[in-house]
Amino acid sequence: MVRSLSPRCDQRGFTFIEVMVTLVILSVGIVGIFKSLLISLDQIDYLTHRLYASTTMENLMFQKERMLRDVSELSLNLGEKIDVPVGNKNIRFDQNIEISEIESYPDLFSIDVTLSWKEGDRKILLRQSGYLWDSTYAYKKSNL
Repeated sequence: MVRSLSPRCDQRGFTFIEVMVTLVILSVGIVGIFKSLLISLDQIDYLTHRLYASTTMENLMFQKERMLRDVSELSLNLGEKIDVPVGNKNIRFDQNIEISEIESYPDLFSIDVTLSWKEGDRKILLRQSGYLWDSTYAYKKSNL
């Protein structure tokens, strides 16, 4: 019985090069998937903060409107920090509220609310403007 020194043609399996190329392709795909996952998590975090900031701004404007209606005066709480609990952590918002009387309408006030917060290295600002009407001023003026 004589053995042939040539390789057998019916060998099954993959070569080392084929396995290495497959691993490189899979690893590039997995890295891409993880990168998109991290970007998605950052976006979810940003949108959560923006949602809570928007709700907090609406509440601040409502508080100022109620204060004007009930007490007939406005207090300016500039530079306060607001901690909002979200899940197991707190979001810290810096608030700035500017209220000014409109010259031609003494019973109408302009209100600008700005909330800011930090996400990593970024500082994000969210602003909302509106008008407040002092109905008690109009009532007092008509009774004079």
